Amino acid sequence: MRIEKIDFGKLYIDGQCFKDAVIFDEKAYSRNKATSKVVHGTSHILSDEEIKALIRGKPEVIIIGTGFSDMLDVPKPTLKRLRGQGREVYVLKTPEAVKKFNELSGKKKINALFHTTC
Repeated sequence: MRIEKIDFGKLYIDGQCFKDAVIFDEKAYSRNKATSKVVHGTSHILSDEEIKALIRGKPEVIIIGTGFSDMLDVPKPTLKRLRGQGREVYVLKTPEAVKKFNELSGKKKINALFHTTC
């Protein structure tokens, strides 16, 4: 799997365009921000459902793209949970997260979430 291009508000993965995306089980899905909005009042904090997707299938690496302006918050308890079982976890601005994903893709089992705006 390869991320072909990132623009503000758009992420191109294997020929598909997403606004925000979650990758697990080597497939890309549109991010469902509604669960985060219901729980936190904003889509700028990861929801429990998103965390479950990120740890699904026991990935070796989790990558989180926090947006172009680093606005997606990953609370410390969430980060601790994601790092469980010795996983590598990268929390980076989305352009850098995309680079990291492409660098590790095919070498390690990766789950990822990308916020493509602020």
